[in-house]
Amino acid sequence: MYFKPPFWIEGPVGSNCFRLAKAPYELKQSSGRWFKNVDSHLKQFNFMSLPNDPCLYYRLYQEAESNLLQISLYVDDLVIVGKVDADALENVKSIMLGRYKTRNLGRVNRILGCEVLCDEATGYYSINQRRYVIV
Repeated sequence: MYFKPPFWIEGPVGSNCFRLAKAPYELKQSSGRWFKNVDSHLKQFNFMSLPNDPCLYYRLYQEAESNLLQISLYVDDLVIVGKVDADALENVKSIMLGRYKTRNLGRVNRILGCEVLCDEATGYYSINQRRYVIV
């Protein structure tokens, strides 16, 4: 498959287009391969996925409900939440950094079109879609 490059990129000498290195079929399959790769990596470190939503992973620390860590995977975004100590959270970050090129963007403010708010006093999070509400 060939495509015309954007105006700011010079094409190869004597040509005005690029040849894709991968077929479109392979490009369509890349998201599935990415998911399988992350899935197997997380399961190596005792994360389990939910049967009804395989993109949500969880891990219990010390078998207590208050030590639950959850990871939400959407395409190439990971959101890590949970009531765990700082060491457990750093451990999960190092697990991901050891395998993938990632960066910590801090607290989540927006994900999948939803606004995420945190009440600092109580530590509770809320999610809303105010920008989609028509008044």
